[in-house]
Amino acid sequence: MFLRVFFIAFVSFFSYAYSDFKHVSDVPCASSIMTIEGIDISDKTIIFLNNRTAWTCKYKDLFDGPYGWRLGDRVHIGYVYSEGYYLQNASGQGCVPVKLQNANAADLKVATIKEIIKNDKNSTNTIVLQDNTRWFIGLWSSAWMMDWQAGDRIIVTAQQFVFGNADHLLLNLDRKINNSPENVRAQLLYSPETIKFEDFNKRETRDWKISIKCISHETDSFTVELNNKTLWKCAQSKLDWQIGDNLEFDVDDEGCELINLRNSERVNATLINSPSNEIDLPIIQKISRNGKKIILSDNSVWLMKSRGFKKWQQGNRIIVSPLSFVDIDTSTHILINIDKSTKEKNIPEYSSATLVK
Repeated sequence: MFLRVFFIAFVSFFSYAYSDFKHVSDVPCASSIMTIEGIDISDKTIIFLNNRTAWTCKYKDLFDGPYGWRLGDRVHIGYVYSEGYYLQNASGQGCVPVKLQNANAADLKVATIKEIIKNDKNSTNTIVLQDNTRWFIGLWSSAWMMDWQAGDRIIVTAQQFVFGNADHLLLNLDRKINNSPENVRAQLLYSPETIKFEDFNKRETRDWKISIKCISHETDSFTVELNNKTLWKCAQSKLDWQIGDNLEFDVDDEGCELINLRNSERVNATLINSPSNEIDLPIIQKISRNGKKIILSDNSVWLMKSRGFKKWQQGNRIIVSPLSFVDIDTSTHILINIDKSTKEKNIPEYSSATLVK
């Protein structure tokens, strides 16, 4: 059954129902504002944006449930070298891998290149688009746009980068690599106008805060009880740890660390009450057949990145912690399974994961 949901009625409803979450932001480049205009889930999920591009993804239930994506949501387009393109929900949370289906369509509402100004001395470029925005392209990215020309169609999307001053990604629909648009990191130099964008769909973000509920000190170690009722025996700290301190986890094949976000100290930690029925954690509710998607009892949906979780099962208890480092893919969190551990070192099994919704 063909199902396509259109934008206007749905957005009008949610504009009213979620008016308490109104969010107004200054957007320096109007062409970077992209919202979800429609969906088609008759065969595979196709997401239609207001610039008339169509993107396919594998999640047929992406718009279902209390934390599902919604029509009218603002999205950014990201790129990961090892994975390709993904849509990031800026009105809510989550991101999903996608593929562009209609790059050659004639009616796309996107920007075009007006002029490319080359700086041969520094091997950099400045791109001027038809809306008169100007973009600096650094040395590394300039090497990837050797064939770009005036008239090429460009998608502009806001993007955060760990290094450098780039703040946007420019996708060239007329230049392809591996059947996907080429892209470059870009720094906005000038925009003729700033847009006041009111996001009627802006929603409160969920987090999985981990904090110290109780702490006891010994001669060469200390024990913390966390707000999820897990107990951890920790190596002696050099700094002061206090009740209420927020923590993150870092786990690798050598062990588990607790990171105190107040003083940035890391200490080795071992879970000492795994069998306890008092532990209050989300549990695995469903695992997809290919083992890549996990749904927890708090209705969060995760795309798993590691391969070591194949033996995870429904009912396993999961600690969700933000990644303490920048990964090379779209991973946002680490999922720690306290019911599965390595036999040699008794380290909980873990996987980096991307929040889908």
